[in-house]
Amino acid sequence: MTKTRNSFVASLLALAISLPSALAMPQESADAAVRRVYEGLEEGRLEQVWQALPSSYQSDIRNILRNLAPETETEIELWNQSMGVMAKLLRLVRAKSDFILGHPMLAAQVADQGKRDEVQGILMGVADLVEIIIGSAFSDPDNLASLDVDGYLREVGPRLYKIFRDLQAKSSTKQPEGKTVVTLISSQGDSAKLSILEPGRPAREDDYLRVEGKWLPQEMVEGWDAQMKQVQSTLQMAALQAQDEEMIAQQRMMMGMLDQSLDQMAAADSQEEFNTAAQTLVGAVMMAAAAQAQGQ
Repeated sequence: MTKTRNSFVASLLALAISLPSALAMPQESADAAVRRVYEGLEEGRLEQVWQALPSSYQSDIRNILRNLAPETETEIELWNQSMGVMAKLLRLVRAKSDFILGHPMLAAQVADQGKRDEVQGILMGVADLVEIIIGSAFSDPDNLASLDVDGYLREVGPRLYKIFRDLQAKSSTKQPEGKTVVTLISSQGDSAKLSILEPGRPAREDDYLRVEGKWLPQEMVEGWDAQMKQVQSTLQMAALQAQDEEMIAQQRMMMGMLDQSLDQMAAADSQEEFNTAAQTLVGAVMMAAAAQAQGQ
């Protein structure tokens, strides 16, 4: 009996040792991996893009989100103020779209009623897109710092996809139908060349590299570190500006001007009143652009 028991235990140990190698899946081919990403995008499954990134790339993006989230009381105050301004802007787009399209900067371009209806539909769709994107991830700084990117993309992906489809349907420009075709041209080790044929576009050949088991465009891989350094440099500069009392005062003033202008535009009962209120908004935007250029 003891001998039988020992043989059984030995068999279990041997099975446990061999199981990982027996169940190991073959590495995904470049064309299969890229095809899966395109299929995800075309079906609104944005999490497929995130899942296609190597762990180190995901870590870089999480670090950016953590650094982007405000930490000090002043930073949080300005962040909440800017989110409040954005919320007012979205409400204005929905409530005063006729006045927006009637502004002299746009009126001539949408004089035709058909074009006006198209632009108005697109304007509403863009407002919906922005609201979805910033709604759960950016409205609360704590959410941004600890954002579950995969879960976030799973949540917003289908809704964004529906809006994109609606925008395409409202556009006068005919959007080509069909799916992206990905074909393997050649593959050797961690390198591959693929043919990418997107609907309505000529086929192109792209080089891909395998990084940590994930297939990525060679151009993306070669430029990733430089892009991350550039983003980090921009965030560091923003952090320094957040400590500059003069810069903080300018930001508060600009946000106040934007907030006041949006209130006036929302209260406008005529195109003339709306246009007058919009001048303050244009001035605030120009001031913000000038301050940004000076900070650089």
